[in-house]
Amino acid sequence: MANTRYNMDKHGVAWFKLDETIPTSVIDSRGANTTTVTGTSIVSGFKGNARSFDGSSLIQFNSQVIPIGKKSIRFKLKRNGIPSGNEFLVSNELGSSDRHGNRIAILNTGQIGWTSCKGTAGSFRFGVWSPDSVCDNQWHDVLFTWDGTTSVNAVKLYVDDMKNPVTKTTATATETLSASANLVIGASSLSAARLFYSGQMDEVEIYNDVISGVENRFLVYHDGNYKYLNNEKWINISPTITEQNFVKYGIVDLSNISESVWSKLEGEVDLCYYTDEQERLEVSFNIETEPFTLAEEWEDKEIKIIEYTDDPNQTESTITIETEPFTLYDELGDSVDVLYYTDDPAKTSAELNFTANYSPLDELEGDFDVVTWTNDEEVIAGNRDMSLIYDALPFEQIIVQPTDLVLYGDLKKLVATKIVDSHTEGTLRFAASFDSGLTWKTYRFDRWVSLDIQNTTLFKRKGMNVETLNTIPEQDLEGLTRVAYYLDNSEHYENSYALNQMKMVVDAPRHTVEIQQMALQILNTIATINLNFSGNKLQGVLEDADKGKVRYRVLLNGQSYYPADGQFTRLLPSPFNIEININERKFLFGKENSLRVEFQDYWGAVDSREFSFIGTYSGLMFMDESGDYLSDTFGGILKQLDYEVIIAGQTTLTKKVKLINQLGYAVDHVYLEMDKRFQTSGVEVQLSRQADPFLPMDYLTYGLIKPEESIDFYIRIATDIHAKPDPNGIFEMIVKADRV
Repeated sequence: MANTRYNMDKHGVAWFKLDETIPTSVIDSRGANTTTVTGTSIVSGFKGNARSFDGSSLIQFNSQVIPIGKKSIRFKLKRNGIPSGNEFLVSNELGSSDRHGNRIAILNTGQIGWTSCKGTAGSFRFGVWSPDSVCDNQWHDVLFTWDGTTSVNAVKLYVDDMKNPVTKTTATATETLSASANLVIGASSLSAARLFYSGQMDEVEIYNDVISGVENRFLVYHDGNYKYLNNEKWINISPTITEQNFVKYGIVDLSNISESVWSKLEGEVDLCYYTDEQERLEVSFNIETEPFTLAEEWEDKEIKIIEYTDDPNQTESTITIETEPFTLYDELGDSVDVLYYTDDPAKTSAELNFTANYSPLDELEGDFDVVTWTNDEEVIAGNRDMSLIYDALPFEQIIVQPTDLVLYGDLKKLVATKIVDSHTEGTLRFAASFDSGLTWKTYRFDRWVSLDIQNTTLFKRKGMNVETLNTIPEQDLEGLTRVAYYLDNSEHYENSYALNQMKMVVDAPRHTVEIQQMALQILNTIATINLNFSGNKLQGVLEDADKGKVRYRVLLNGQSYYPADGQFTRLLPSPFNIEININERKFLFGKENSLRVEFQDYWGAVDSREFSFIGTYSGLMFMDESGDYLSDTFGGILKQLDYEVIIAGQTTLTKKVKLINQLGYAVDHVYLEMDKRFQTSGVEVQLSRQADPFLPMDYLTYGLIKPEESIDFYIRIATDIHAKPDPNGIFEMIVKADRV
């Protein structure tokens, strides 16, 4: 899982991956806990290997492992069929007289639950159970968390969905004593009366704090829309997204996306990363790219190659590396020392014969005069002219284009041609500039690389040859302003090198248009915005009559809200839909808040809209007769309907409750019922549409409820004479509705 490593590094106590290949071995990848394994077998698991428990097997540990106070317990399980009796998965509490610790079990209904024992039989801090069976022969991801306090709903159970708990409850006391027994997986910790588990488990994780099990996820932003991947197809979500979009559609692993799928996204692509790791400040992505050559990576670097062989007779190695053509002169320069080695004792001297087309005149810089002497009488008499034949070569030269290219169109290609001659073996190299000659570049390995053309040796070695220049693709020529040439006739051959012509292929208009005395005036219409703020949700449309691009930002009480850095969003095509949930944690509750939206068109014209509102909650909210909220948006209890002491056999007075729609949109098919999991035997919480007469019903349904509309209903509690006492009886209500 994406968050496991982060959670383990920060809060981990023990991590049993159960990936071992030896059945009798279980390794703690986090702590130093040791185990004794009895009867488990290795099977294919949720991730890698897992352990199978056959109803008589277990894993025993040398310590309690699970900490007191704040904790999280996470594991994967797979159970085929509902058990006939309770089965323990995790336990570190003992029998009736001394019972401190935890037990996680599957009931004979298939539900999984966690209870915290506080000393004696039947005495618990809490019990939390899944609403549905987990015994369907499928792998389930289970997470229990408790912050160690008696805060309302601090105990949570998650099954598969790590964002939304399936059950929450409140602990009646905190922990002060360690568990009574060492940890056991696969059975109860009471050796005299084992309650064994029959099924599979994998990835058991223990933490000393409340963790989040939400996986880190990715979405792709491309062409004005956020996208996710479905069956190797990119699916648009919308131009703006919420946290729920990441949780529902987010990509967990980018490495599984093939090159062909990435190639479907043309142009700029943003990778958007979602995490609930509050301390994470940066993120890195690893994506496989096109193949590359060693020459690209090792360019201008010293390379050392080490060969290993077990051949005792090998005394030397041969390594062949393909390079661009070069001569010894290119590599060795003007001065060379040659060292000669031989094991021939009769050899006393060595000779090196190096043939080159070289003349001492090559060493003379600038102009010079040639003075001749002859004793030829015909020449002295003037009957015949004297001629001087000079076959030496001129020095190297660099020619730099003095002015920028003036092109009326897009440069599509550079074409250089040389004079076709069997004796053209000299050196001709090119360099290009994109900033009017301030810096120069050469094209190597399909990209532009910086080149110092004042270093003639480097220019000669790395400048572009004719073939390279003629094959540069059009997109890589954009912005080219000047060309430089390096010419150097070969010093090793009796020949010359000649450039015939250099031309530019330009995509230019066929016909010339002449415009005189023309004035251009740009008329800009300021962008407009139509906004609505309801149910703590900002919705609207930003558009520009010019159909240009637009952007915006949102400020809450004078502080940057969206984007968080205070900058405007990127420019996006008009019209542009805005839908942002305003985080109620940033409100001034019960006080006036200001919400300001500033928007801007392509030309920079700015306008704004501002709202004032009293900070309140959003959702389908419950209120009592006095107008006080009973719960907040996040599920926290603000106030309870208190029926005080209820005597068995009596029915309480009726209390009125108001349900108000503060979602910001209309809902239909509203369904209300009591959560019967929390009701005590012999106690019934009854609902009615009216107070007099009170007509008790198991559930209530209502039709369309528009924003800010409300409905009234009534609640009372009826008990029979045999009702069991419950000093802390609590009931909860469930409301469901469909968005219109």
